[in-house]
Amino acid sequence: RRAVKAMKQALESAGPMGERPAWIRHQLGDIYFGMGRLNQTARQNSIGTRLAPNYAPPRVGLAEVAIARGRLTKAMNIIEGAARRLPSLEYLIKLGDLYRATGRNTEAEEQYREVANRLALYRSSGVMPDVDFILFYADHSLRPRKSLEEARYLYRNRPTGGVGDALAWLLYRQGRPHRAWRHAKKAVHSRVADGSTYLHAA
Repeated sequence: RRAVKAMKQALESAGPMGERPAWIRHQLGDIYFGMGRLNQTARQNSIGTRLAPNYAPPRVGLAEVAIARGRLTKAMNIIEGAARRLPSLEYLIKLGDLYRATGRNTEAEEQYREVANRLALYRSSGVMPDVDFILFYADHSLRPRKSLEEARYLYRNRPTGGVGDALAWLLYRQGRPHRAWRHAKKAVHSRVADGSTYLHAA
């Protein structure tokens, strides 16, 4: 509730149009999404799309509402457009998952290959691993030894709940549930625990 109030205050100085108020609307929608208030989530992101029609995040917010309501084809169409405008790892992975969930396995594998190639490019450029990297490797059984080394390195330097969740999921996916559970227990009691954290712990 305090976060909603703060975001509404931020809107007062964000200007009438453009990406800045659209971003705040999207963030406000994310807060409502975490509260399970899908109608409010959709409303805020819809306003965001009107404030900045070519700005991807509010459209992705609408796709997440569609996913939560089981409207996967609608969500897929939205994410396809968003990924063309902003081909971020998050959007590419989400699009691959939607392809897979709707039986379009060839397109899903193409998306995952693109993500893997992008991650390889990042590594060769010296980009440090992050949570999104680790979760992608875990979900797709890629680079098992190296990804575990990177996850442990990341956790040593940043032992947050989100990183602990990623490490736990990677350990579990590699057949080490007892070690995974130690990190999962800490992750679900952290301030950043969300639905995926509890799903991984389960």
